[in-house]
Amino acid sequence: MVLYVKDNCLECDKIKKWIDENNIEVDIEVADEEISKTVKGFPALKVGEDPFAYIIGREGSQQYLEKGYIHDPKICPYTNKKCIENECEKFIVLKRGSIYQGECVDYMNSLLLIEILTKIDKRGQQNA
Repeated sequence: MVLYVKDNCLECDKIKKWIDENNIEVDIEVADEEISKTVKGFPALKVGEDPFAYIIGREGSQQYLEKGYIHDPKICPYTNKKCIENECEKFIVLKRGSIYQGECVDYMNSLLLIEILTKIDKRGQQNA
């Protein structure tokens, strides 16, 4: 996961300080021109493979990073042990394209919400 920031950005400085204080494992990169064209605001947390899958703003990025289990979805957020997959009632399998993907429902909810919001935004841009 990558957090894109801008120079001279107060919100970016605040989240970088928070990341350092809380020992959060996330790559921090200064946004180049290409990223700046794609992303509307900063800081921007890149999640997923979709080129438009970003969480924009300090508060949303911080809340997402705060959960702690997003860095390794194979570690259970409840037991802090290895995921038991099919034996757990929170384990779901979703079809993403032609590929089936199984994950913890708590991990997938965030990704699904981002995908839905991205599709809604794309439709709104096409209709404008």
